[in-house]
Amino acid sequence: MKTRILFLFTCIGIVLMNGQMPKWLTGGGGYLDFTGAAPQFTPSSINSGTGAYDESGNILFTVTGGNINTSNAGAVNISEGETSVIRVPGKCDEWYVIGVKLFIAYGNNPNPNVHSDDRYLYKLYHAVIKMISGSPNLIGAVVDDGIIADLGYPGPTNPMNPVQLPGIAVSKLNGNNERYVYTVGLNYLNNSSTVSTIRRFIINGVSPTNSFQSSPVSSNYLPTYFGSAVRELELYESANGLKVLAWGDSTDPPNNINSYNPARLYTAAIDSSAPLNCIITNYPLPQGGMVGGLEFYNNGQNLVFSISNFQGSPGMVDYGLRTINLSNGTITPITNSLREGISGQIDNYHAIEKDVFGNYFVVKTEYIYSGPNPGMTFKLMTVDLNNLLLNPNTYEGTFLPDQVDDENYYVQSSPANDLAAFDSQYDIGLEPNPSANTWINTYQSNDIWNRVTNVGLNITHENPGYAGPGSNVMRFRVHNISCATSAPGFARLYWTMGSTGEAWPESWTGVMTANNQPLGAELNIAYTGFNSSNEYVVGQGFKIPALAPGQEYIIDAKWYPVNPAIYGVNADNVICFLGRIVSSNDPMFDENPGPNAPVEANVIKNNNIVTRNTRLVNLSGAFFLSPSGFFIGNYLDHVRNFNVRFQRLKTSSVPFESVGTITIKLEDKVWDRWKAAGMQAEGVEVLDYNNHEIIITDLQNAQLKNIPIQPKEYLPIVLNFKLNNNISTIEKYDFAVSQHTTDKPDQPYGTVCHFLVSVNEEIKNGEPICDGECSEENKKVDITSVFDGSIKFSPNPVSDMAIVDFILKEDAKIAAKVVDYYGKQIKVIPVGSSLKGANRIKFSTADLINGIYILNMSTGSESKSLQFIVKH
Repeated sequence: MKTRILFLFTCIGIVLMNGQMPKWLTGGGGYLDFTGAAPQFTPSSINSGTGAYDESGNILFTVTGGNINTSNAGAVNISEGETSVIRVPGKCDEWYVIGVKLFIAYGNNPNPNVHSDDRYLYKLYHAVIKMISGSPNLIGAVVDDGIIADLGYPGPTNPMNPVQLPGIAVSKLNGNNERYVYTVGLNYLNNSSTVSTIRRFIINGVSPTNSFQSSPVSSNYLPTYFGSAVRELELYESANGLKVLAWGDSTDPPNNINSYNPARLYTAAIDSSAPLNCIITNYPLPQGGMVGGLEFYNNGQNLVFSISNFQGSPGMVDYGLRTINLSNGTITPITNSLREGISGQIDNYHAIEKDVFGNYFVVKTEYIYSGPNPGMTFKLMTVDLNNLLLNPNTYEGTFLPDQVDDENYYVQSSPANDLAAFDSQYDIGLEPNPSANTWINTYQSNDIWNRVTNVGLNITHENPGYAGPGSNVMRFRVHNISCATSAPGFARLYWTMGSTGEAWPESWTGVMTANNQPLGAELNIAYTGFNSSNEYVVGQGFKIPALAPGQEYIIDAKWYPVNPAIYGVNADNVICFLGRIVSSNDPMFDENPGPNAPVEANVIKNNNIVTRNTRLVNLSGAFFLSPSGFFIGNYLDHVRNFNVRFQRLKTSSVPFESVGTITIKLEDKVWDRWKAAGMQAEGVEVLDYNNHEIIITDLQNAQLKNIPIQPKEYLPIVLNFKLNNNISTIEKYDFAVSQHTTDKPDQPYGTVCHFLVSVNEEIKNGEPICDGECSEENKKVDITSVFDGSIKFSPNPVSDMAIVDFILKEDAKIAAKVVDYYGKQIKVIPVGSSLKGANRIKFSTADLINGIYILNMSTGSESKSLQFIVKH
């Protein structure tokens, strides 16, 4: 009946932000309002069991007595019990209304007064309600989703009766933008026994039709002799995806529940497999007691439940509220809820609900069956589970809503302002992101990517390149996933050299260094070649305009990746992007602002933050299966020893061992420290002591251990992927490198660097993004170069005078300029015509402040760029 969205580390936050219904329509002429600091009961003429609300808490439509109150079709019957009202995934103006109704399959007896061969069935139904011009409209017809309970035929051999309702529960949205509907219903068997069947349906909002799968995905029968009529079905969802259903034999059970066969509580631990797989546990209840209502608490480890008497008759059981520890079955009474023993009166407790503040509500009924004023009264009361007490405060004449779920099945879809970028194709904007359970779903966001060429729609990623013609463009896509027009905001974009010791914000803002050079930086130049409206505001970021619900906007930032040689690395390094939506109207969710904050946790918790791991490549030379680098580092404030672990996460049809080898090249400082610590390792062998080369012999798990790193120190490591055998097929592999403190090798630290290695994959080049920086003739990246070999710049770093040496294959006219890291032109260097053969130019750097600069040299056919450092 109710669903719990409990990510163990942030359960309260997500409930408050994205799920709790703003009001409970309680019937009895009023509602409980949760929009203030505490629950407030407000009398109202609305006499309804549940309904749908907008983001401001306004009631859009109601469901009364199982009837949906619509404008175009009047009262549409959907349920004879509790009702689920959930937004259609991905929609702002459409709702699913789900319910259960009795269906009588009439028999063939010609006598209309004889119904012995009529069959009593319960079916699941759903309808789609759409708000049109402020009014609720039924779209299409009510859909019959199939039988979920079969009570058999009435008569002396069948103890069933038609009030034995099945229970239903609805899950939270998963990473595929789907929900599950679970049902537990009683089924009468021909051998006069019964079973209860668990069925699972899918609500899918991904397809264009927002389909509701109208047949069970799978089902599982309880391995018990008797079945149970279910008044309430509860669903608890843990952070790791485990789902647990709970229910109990209700106040309308089959007759074979007796002192020899007591009523029970049941739990079913369910995984996501198909067919449905579950582990069922049952707990006997005190003799004669039946379950009126139940609710999970304490992170799914306990249940609070109400015990009622069978069909309202007096008995010996102390009916009231109890708790059960599901790990050991211990049942504890809430003593001041037990029977009061008033002559001629029976007190019972029924449905239980939890509100957004953590309060537990229960309905108490007082049935006076003798005396001058017989009848039934209702009281809504709260339960203190910390002290196991029923609180004396009551809401007279009020009962709980006829709703499935309490706080997270989602009546309101999104807060009024929710801009988001997605971690993967499975991310739908939930915070935390439940689909971010793999590296590919966390560190390869499709909403932040790079372009080095201008081709097609420019919406696919290209590895960032240095030393090539033109610039790079980092692109960042922002979605408005709310149901209201968003307020304008800002986005900030960053890069950092890939490291297993990344930390926010130091790695991304230039605080962390290697070889005295910043390892990262923020981008601050808007590129208008793809989108003329792009604009950067100093100190705030790139502008995000107001977006309509469902609208997207792409931000473009021009930048020049650094040559990793400035860090002392002779390899093309892994490089990481970070995009952050920064808006006072859409604050970060449970972010760790640093210093030294783990990046992954912030990415997973926030739909405002995405990242992408990629590879820096030398556009002027071959880079396929060339050396690739990363950094190990210590963002802590004291010296620590670290293990560096290499693992193959994804293989291909041809094992990499059959294709090639991977070697590790250690920089002198790393080698010396590893050697001094005893060269501890697993899955590797030293290949060349003089050149500090190591070969990985175990691709599943190789480690270099016990390497000491100073605080704030970052050191390079190079991986070489070498093909030893020729193959014709396209193969792809995923290798991961992680870093762990030696004393806690199983605990995560920093981030994981991945190397996605492709063999025989075609590389397609478009036109370089020149933006006026390269000639019209140089529109192909793979053009034959007029330069013979590389351009040599010395000294580097330079203080006063720079010398540039280059060799031309033919006479050419050279244009040269110096730009800063962000592409701003600093000075033009007069060169003029140069002759075939060796050439040299000199220019003064005395007027340049310390920093990183780019020298761009253009001919009539191509452009070359290289980076240099000015250090006075």
